[in-house]
Amino acid sequence: MKAPCTLPDVTQEHRLAAFVAMHWAGWTFEAAMRYDVRRRLIEARAAQIRTAEWKATQQRSVVPVKRVRLGADGHPIGWATQMTSGQFQAADFFPQT
Repeated sequence: MKAPCTLPDVTQEHRLAAFVAMHWAGWTFEAAMRYDVRRRLIEARAAQIRTAEWKATQQRSVVPVKRVRLGADGHPIGWATQMTSGQFQAADFFPQT
C-alpha cells in the first residue's frame, strides 16, 4: 500500500490570497498579521486555499472492501465486496502515450 499523500506547506502567497479574500477595509496585510485574531483567521483561510489547490491536483482511488453479510440471528451468511473511496493519488490528467 502506498504511503498517504501529505499536504504541502502553506505559503506566503496563500496567506496573501486569504487576506485579499477577507476584504478588511483599512487593514494592511502586515497590520493584520500582527493582530492575533486576524492572523489566525488568515492562517485558517490560507490552509483552506492550500487544501483546495492540492485537491484539484489529486484524484480519489477506488478500492474493494470485503463486508460480511449477517443473517437474522446475527451469524455471518456470506461475504459481499463493496467499492469504497480510498486514498488520494496524484492525478495523471495527461498520460503519456
